[in-house]
Amino acid sequence: LSVYPKIAGRVKSITFAGSVLQELVEELLDTMRTDMAFARVPERPEYNALVFTQKIPEKISEHDDFIDALIDSIPLNSPALEEDYFIVNDSTTTPGFSDLAPDPYRFLAVKMKHNGNFYGWMGLVSFNLEEIFRRSELRLLDSMAEQIAVVITNSDLYRDLERFVINMVKSLVFAIEAKDDYTRGHSERVCQYSLLMAERLGLDEERTKILQWSSILHDSGKIGIPESILNKPWRLKDEEYQIIKNHPMKGHTILEPLEQLASSLPGMLHHHERYDGAGYPKGLKGKEIPLDARIIAVADTYDAITSTRAYRPAKTPQEALEEIEKVAGTQLDPDLVKVFKEVYTLDLAPEQGCSLEEQS
Repeated sequence: LSVYPKIAGRVKSITFAGSVLQELVEELLDTMRTDMAFARVPERPEYNALVFTQKIPEKISEHDDFIDALIDSIPLNSPALEEDYFIVNDSTTTPGFSDLAPDPYRFLAVKMKHNGNFYGWMGLVSFNLEEIFRRSELRLLDSMAEQIAVVITNSDLYRDLERFVINMVKSLVFAIEAKDDYTRGHSERVCQYSLLMAERLGLDEERTKILQWSSILHDSGKIGIPESILNKPWRLKDEEYQIIKNHPMKGHTILEPLEQLASSLPGMLHHHERYDGAGYPKGLKGKEIPLDARIIAVADTYDAITSTRAYRPAKTPQEALEEIEKVAGTQLDPDLVKVFKEVYTLDLAPEQGCSLEEQS
């Protein structure tokens, strides 16, 4: 029974079922006296999982097809039926199952259900007919199937919430860029450059996604800055510049209540820190500045230089690169400037999925 607490204890924290079901089914195979263990979710194939031992007949070369055939042969596979499990203790004596494998086998499947929702089947296959599936094994498998159904439910709820957050973020960024005639598209470009640098640095998928949202939202605090300052056609007065400098803190305040974006806030908050410690809002220095913020700072600086602003025309990409190199070690992380130069040389042009129209 050691496998059950492992699953039950993780249910509340799991948000993406597809990444953990395979692991849970592997634990199931290790715990039960069986040769194959599986989970099948017909409408969500990304959640499917299958593990097996080396004892299965060689002729069952397409293991997924075998499991699908078993499930298709269950006479009670309609979610509307009351039966929540199906047992075959000897395939040779059970109509519809004898010709699915070259050797006799036994088969146990239970429904994955939660709150009246049927997701699919979880089950076991054994080619040892000297034993039968016991009532205790059925109860354990049923409990595990219910827990995994909870995982899938939580994952679906999380994805719904994530879509809501994405749509809200889209609205926020569009509102910001509608206020500033000279920075429309800036957030998407900074995101593209940042993700190219992340790829060059070898950041994993989770870290890259955090950076993606940090970079898209890095100027979110500008929503609270008057348009007369954002679109001023000459250099800002000191008091106006102080208002602009507040935008990272304003953005942090706006987005802090959204738990889903918590990991992305440091990159957004600190993207105006300087490598020499003379930046804002906290005056962090060197590696004290979060990596995401240092990446965004390079991307943001490049895009600002190559974009037309109210008080000056755009410079060429080569001119921008030269300016960035001049401030490496003072304003910007010199190591990341080198990474940006590699990105600039190799693949600055490709889109990296930062278009807000694609985020859904």
